[in-house]
Amino acid sequence: MAAHLALCLLSALLAIGGSLKCERCSSSDKACTGEPQDCAPSQTSCLILTSETRVGKEHKLGTYKGCTENKFCPPRSSSLSSAFGLRVRSAAKCCQRDLCNTGAVRLPRAQPKPSGLQCPGCLSDSTECQANETVSCLGAENHCVYFAGSIIAGTRNYTYAMRGCATKSTCVSKVGVYKLPGVFTDIVITSECSPAPTPGPKQST
Repeated sequence: MAAHLALCLLSALLAIGGSLKCERCSSSDKACTGEPQDCAPSQTSCLILTSETRVGKEHKLGTYKGCTENKFCPPRSSSLSSAFGLRVRSAAKCCQRDLCNTGAVRLPRAQPKPSGLQCPGCLSDSTECQANETVSCLGAENHCVYFAGSIIAGTRNYTYAMRGCATKSTCVSKVGVYKLPGVFTDIVITSECSPAPTPGPKQST
């Protein structure tokens, strides 16, 4: 009986001390470094996420590292183009060992030339938007997407809707709740993704 109790106590101690540790930091750059963070029991992955957003001459870059749940791991790389010249590139890494999220990830190469594929485009600060322009897909963007929902960041709550071109990897964003601990929660209420139509033959004049 005593031996059985001792084994149970040892198992409990190992479970408490066995939580994953990840580097935690954020920056407005392509990389960051921070202190180790003890993850919650449900957070079994370490994450690095770097994202670049461009709209016209505006340019925003950001990197986040920390603990996350496996189901919230973003695609390793993705690219998206939408209305008003919005371009988003992101790269991510999820891993399951202590402090495996040191270092940096490399953003996918910017593709300035249109691929010939096109998708309906729109952007809105509500949860709906109707296509009001045609977006030229860039590089590996070969799917037309429509996402809508709301983002909670701290005390702020933003609603959004967008249509445009994207890489197939963005299609993992299904309807549901996605969390980046300490950064934001994305509540996706609309998620549509389909292959971009192949352009038909040009009409001769």
